[in-house]
Amino acid sequence: MSEDTTCFQSDLIFDVGMHNGEDTAFYLKKGFRVVAVEANPDLCARAKDRFRKEIETGRLIIVPRAIAHRPGPVTLWVNNRNDEWSSLARDYVDRNNRIGAHSSPLQVPAVRFAEILDGYGVPYYLKIDIEGLDHLCLEALQGLSGRPKYVSVETSGTNNFDYTLGLLTSLSALGYRRFKLVNQYLHHRIILPRPSREGAFIEHRFPRDASSGPFGEETPGSWEPVESIIEKYSKLLRLQARYTIQGENYTPLRSRLYYRLHRLLRMEPVGWYDIHASYE
Repeated sequence: MSEDTTCFQSDLIFDVGMHNGEDTAFYLKKGFRVVAVEANPDLCARAKDRFRKEIETGRLIIVPRAIAHRPGPVTLWVNNRNDEWSSLARDYVDRNNRIGAHSSPLQVPAVRFAEILDGYGVPYYLKIDIEGLDHLCLEALQGLSGRPKYVSVETSGTNNFDYTLGLLTSLSALGYRRFKLVNQYLHHRIILPRPSREGAFIEHRFPRDASSGPFGEETPGSWEPVESIIEKYSKLLRLQARYTIQGENYTPLRSRLYYRLHRLLRMEPVGWYDIHASYE
């Protein structure tokens, strides 16, 4: 990669898909400045109350916008069962409808991710979790003089393996060479290292199913080449399909029974995963 990848702000994190603010709170406690992007106006209002002090001191900027192909009004489908599943992507909405998790349309303003980068610069770590549109953020990194040192994106589950493969391809094309596939269901077990490997050391326990967990060198597991991640992810999808945890044959009952069995046997559950990437 010919660009100078070191052109990032070492104290800045982008939380794209802030949701309930758990990740933003963690990054702030670690000592980082945060730009948090969130499409849901109700979640933005709650975050403004929760982080009033950090906003006043300039440590946190909340961007109340959806990330889309072009600026202007867009339809956000707010999930009635779990607002974390809200999305602009109709295939995600249709997936949720099939399992009885219906959504309601809401008009919200949108912005291109390139405008966020233009306004606030390149962060040290870029967390992306915007339910099926993560690729828009990666596309905006193309042509920049720098890259975030670390990036994380959410996989697509069994809904669209090609989409997840596309995310890995895009990250590789951007120059990222080290990858991890991190099980989101296990974040609550993580104990942060002391001394810290990222930012300040803090006593912190991640809530179950409600955060993206640690980042950078504090993520669990070893860094691997992209080929290893593709092979590992393919095996996980086969397990998911076998136990119908995701996909067309999914039912809430099957999912509950599966995870209850794994807790009983103390086995690692197969679930949703984040891809973490670094170019060093």
